[in-house]
Amino acid sequence: MLQLQVLRQDPQAVKERLAIKHFNESQLVDEIITLDNERKRLQLETENCLAKINAASKEIGHLM
Repeated sequence: MLQLQVLRQDPQAVKERLAIKHFNESQLVDEIITLDNERKRLQLETENCLAKINAASKEIGHLM
């Protein structure tokens, strides 16, 4: 199984190695990297929202 880190480090080498194995869907490597970037962006957005919720909850606790 390919590691995401390997795909990110040298996508062209991965595509070349996959071609040796007769895997002709090399655009999937780019798609995987794009999807991982989107996942990271969404994860960061989620963590920021959770931090805001936690800060609001603390403030509400102090006000009570």
